[in-house]
Amino acid sequence: EYLIYFLSYLEEKASTNIFLFHLIMLILFICVSLPMLWGYLICILVCSYVYSFLYGLMFVLLYSIIGMTCSFYISRYMFYDCAHQRVKNIPYLRAISAVIESNDKGFQIIFLSRLLPIPFGLANTVFSVTDVQFRKYILASVIGLLPSQLILCYMGSTFKSMTDVLL
Repeated sequence: EYLIYFLSYLEEKASTNIFLFHLIMLILFICVSLPMLWGYLICILVCSYVYSFLYGLMFVLLYSIIGMTCSFYISRYMFYDCAHQRVKNIPYLRAISAVIESNDKGFQIIFLSRLLPIPFGLANTVFSVTDVQFRKYILASVIGLLPSQLILCYMGSTFKSMTDVLL
């Protein structure tokens, strides 16, 4: 019920106060890039519903890059000990982290993992606590996320109303 109300509010702001809409979307993309929140797919669908396929995809790419950047630096420098401890306690995350750190295949691992249904914020955190370079992380992430973003932006651009995002 609250989510439907919030989506209706976003739809209204998209037509009346575009600056506030973009500010809210930017904050949402940053929040869902962190490991504690979900909703990355909903954010993509909302952007593409409001702006159609092409413009929606451009905003999704921009907001995703900003969100991943914030998540990377927050996890790496502000909450490294906590994030690193959590990653080391979960076997499959520890395995992904070990593969990235054990050889020079960090780019390929990040790229391939972005094609898998690993939660967005969790993947961002795992990559930020490894020794992968930021440039490789962003480039591999953008390229790896592009196929799913294309599909979701197309889906969002076909919706008839904002509540279709929840269906």
